[in-house]
Amino acid sequence: MSKRTKLILIGILFLSLFSRTFKLTSVPPSLNQDEAVNGYDAFTLGINLKDHHGNFLPPMLESFGDWTSPLITYITVPFVKNFGLSLFSIRLAVALLGVGSVYLMYLFLMQIFKRTDLSLLGAFLFSISPWDITLSRWAIPPGIVPFFLLLFLWTFFWAIDWQKKTGYIRQYIIPGIAAGLLTYSYPTMKLFVPIFVLVLALIYLRDKFITILIFLAAFAALVSPIYILTVSNSKYNARFAGVSGLDSKQEIAARYFDYFLPYFQFQTGDHDFMHQVPGTGNSYLFLAVFFYLGILICLLSQFRIVTIKGVDSKTYSLLLVWLLLFPIAASITKDRNMVLRVVHGLPLVSIFSTLTLAYLWQYLKKSYILFSIVVIFFLGIFVFGKFMKFYFTQYPDLVFKQFQYGIAQYSNFLLQNESRFDKVIIDSNINQPYIYYLFFSSLDPSKLNYKNPRFSSPKYVFDTVSEGIVVNLPEIYRVEYKDTTRFVIYTKDSTWYVKQY
Repeated sequence: MSKRTKLILIGILFLSLFSRTFKLTSVPPSLNQDEAVNGYDAFTLGINLKDHHGNFLPPMLESFGDWTSPLITYITVPFVKNFGLSLFSIRLAVALLGVGSVYLMYLFLMQIFKRTDLSLLGAFLFSISPWDITLSRWAIPPGIVPFFLLLFLWTFFWAIDWQKKTGYIRQYIIPGIAAGLLTYSYPTMKLFVPIFVLVLALIYLRDKFITILIFLAAFAALVSPIYILTVSNSKYNARFAGVSGLDSKQEIAARYFDYFLPYFQFQTGDHDFMHQVPGTGNSYLFLAVFFYLGILICLLSQFRIVTIKGVDSKTYSLLLVWLLLFPIAASITKDRNMVLRVVHGLPLVSIFSTLTLAYLWQYLKKSYILFSIVVIFFLGIFVFGKFMKFYFTQYPDLVFKQFQYGIAQYSNFLLQNESRFDKVIIDSNINQPYIYYLFFSSLDPSKLNYKNPRFSSPKYVFDTVSEGIVVNLPEIYRVEYKDTTRFVIYTKDSTWYVKQY
């Protein structure tokens, strides 16, 4: 790697670090309940190797009874151990993996294109992707999928190259493990990864039976616990049972094709503002022509109608399989245009766009290539700047309710004033209110009652707090977001009430 390449790559990584860590604890504006349970489970695992339900080193986390993927929580453990249980520590873990995924994208593009200019530009486009920035800034499982997907692909191609150089095959254990980790990252990966792994083995290792065996054995050894649990007891399928959309083949097909449309990729797409920033597509609109042209070029290259110098013909099969597989898991759930469930397919915009440039640049003089790099770079910086300005100034005003702004404030007030009340009743209309007490109090797990995981004690009770209960009661604390009242604490003798508005 030349000095110039290093400097450019460092610049891209610095841009990635800034966009994923600036105002990390205030944008998004508060702590989502899924972040809270991830953080507290990381806290308890770091102390006694149990989650807050008392499960010892669980391969799936009971969480709120939906048995979620555990990888993000295990990754968060050392951050909580070193920096304490806080919004910063749990989000930092995901943000740094977001930066790491940009570097892995560069390495992966180098493996398939073998050109630093294309790889740097592709990594740059990936680093400024609105979807990746958004999901890298809050601590939920989909945010870590791109890192482990690219880690798997990079280690897989590294193993192939190492075999060519040395003849060794034992290194295929590493991509097998990487694929296993990817499977533990998010529920949709339980369907996507095994199919993807098998197809990659058939594409690249077709005539190497022992190599395939080593690769698949490493993968199977790591993931077997999660599949055994899934098959053995229906409770481990609770999450899928709640979102399943298998009722209509027509609807499944419609949902599947939704994910290829410009509406999803480059326009509004997911209407949940927590997943997608309003007014911005998952990817920038100027990349649409490059993305769809890249798919066409890949199809034509697959049939040897066109060629791209230096690109292995197997690469086209890989990208097309990836493209066809990524919406399957999301299409069998009832939600449409769900960003979180197809996060493993979103890097393809940067990759197919880079493929288009690889095809076009082989017909251009060096001066024209340099000109196109400059144009794409400045266009990217322009739209990235607009996105970041909106994200840091207006976006918090749109999502403060979804992220339950104000819980940190009233929780800290309660913890600082525990001597003033004998009992506090916290409004159960708050989404999973008990987990916020556990998180902000950093309650010693030895004090947990595993028979009652929805924590309750003589002092803290979670129940309905209706308007009729608090009418005419004196107010002692109020949390507002600008002019909007979020929570009010009322008092009646030695009993306090926390009501959500």
